[in-house]
Amino acid sequence: MVFGLFKKKKKKPSGPDYVDLSVKDIIKETPDAITIVFDAPDMDYKPGQFLTLISDINGEEIRRSYSLCTYKEIDEYPAVTVKRVQGGKMSNYLNEALHIGDTITVMKPKGHFTVETNQANGRHIVLFGAGSGITPLKGIASQVLEDEPNSTVSLIYANRNHESIIFRNAWTEMIAKYENRLSVSHILEEASDNFEARTGLPSKEMLVELVNDLTGKDPAYYFMCGPAPFMEKVEEALEELNVPKEIVKKESFTPAKKKEIETDQSVQRTVKVIIDDEEHDVTVQPGQSILEAGLIMDLDMPFSCQSGMCTACRAKCLNGKVSMEESDALTDEELEEGYVLTCVGHPETDDVKLEFD
Repeated sequence: MVFGLFKKKKKKPSGPDYVDLSVKDIIKETPDAITIVFDAPDMDYKPGQFLTLISDINGEEIRRSYSLCTYKEIDEYPAVTVKRVQGGKMSNYLNEALHIGDTITVMKPKGHFTVETNQANGRHIVLFGAGSGITPLKGIASQVLEDEPNSTVSLIYANRNHESIIFRNAWTEMIAKYENRLSVSHILEEASDNFEARTGLPSKEMLVELVNDLTGKDPAYYFMCGPAPFMEKVEEALEELNVPKEIVKKESFTPAKKKEIETDQSVQRTVKVIIDDEEHDVTVQPGQSILEAGLIMDLDMPFSCQSGMCTACRAKCLNGKVSMEESDALTDEELEEGYVLTCVGHPETDDVKLEFD
């Protein structure tokens, strides 16, 4: 996962949700992607979760979230992978200016794009990844293969070309380690000599054929991560295969089209917000999100992407009603329990009360 940024300069973040980590190693994965290894062997996290990295770049506080690519039962140190984005302040800074021994502030691991494993399981996990969307899938694959000796993992991985394949050597090593329990099917936009891959952009038909070849039409569980156009093709393929949505988990690296909300955007409302057991009255102006209003008041509200993708800004609605432009990042259980994303949340009633975890 890699998410958006925030430009407001403010004091250095502090509190129980923030920690300063030292960079233990930097691994060059591709010409435009690095893996940052942190000297934090005791970090508590799940594969598929993400860290929000925070840095002052040219006088601006920039926050950006990156998925963990490691599994603590195998990898001694946690790591995230950062792919350079054209014009991206954080990704370019990390790729060009970060050094071993540097310290960077991060928010503690968050996210629900995870898998629960059980040694007794014997199942087939199919992973769909595109570009840097492979990052959380690598940790998930490692967890399943290590914890469930009777389970198999199939990865379908799309990239521009052979040189842009992230973790190329790691996948080769994992295939050798787990023998017949892991397979990787590559899709490349540009053909490459002496490298086995399907060529072209991923299509519904191509993905349906691949899934049928890999699963033999037997039941499987599915995880997908990548840019929205790729995710749409995967969803079309799984729908064609009559795969129940209940056994599909997804995480997008680009915002989906935002939903129209019915909230009266011409009305100013006051929202009660509880942070660290302290209650604050936040005045939300017409058109503002709850997060935007709170940050203007300099409240220490957690956030990262500001587009409804990462759940860093999640809060529980204790009273009233909140409409969201985007809610796909929340699970059905979270929605039923009243959780909302404040970065895309707007108060629909005058009695809204929210509490941050």
